[in-house]
Amino acid sequence: MSIVLVFSLGLKLKRENRSLKRKSMMLISYLSPETIKDINLDEEEQAVENEETRADKKEEHDALDSAASVCLSSYCTSFISELQNNLKLTLEEKNQVISDLEVMRQQLKNTCDELMKEKHNNKILIAENLQQKKLLEKYTRG
Repeated sequence: MSIVLVFSLGLKLKRENRSLKRKSMMLISYLSPETIKDINLDEEEQAVENEETRADKKEEHDALDSAASVCLSSYCTSFISELQNNLKLTLEEKNQVISDLEVMRQQLKNTCDELMKEKHNNKILIAENLQQKKLLEKYTRG
């Protein structure tokens, strides 16, 4: 795990160095206009990027090789067991959340079914109410 950290810090350091180099070249250009002609940032940047790409690929390969080898130190074994415990706890939480989700889905389905029954009953009541109003109007006219 520390190899990956060192690798990422190395990449960050390279980027910062490249940025600082550009800034310093810009400051040099203020001192002497001839310096601008001598400096070609594109070619240098491409060469640096190509070199970094090759170095990065080699470092990644080396990091993977070293990470693939078995670490027998007590720190590694305790760290691995801690990660395994965290994974186990996370999987248990996931399973609990999944079961809670299923319960909630069932409750939602039941609630939707009840709502549909209530809507149906309301339609029946509205129809009966309308029929009663018509009957009442019929009696009041006659």
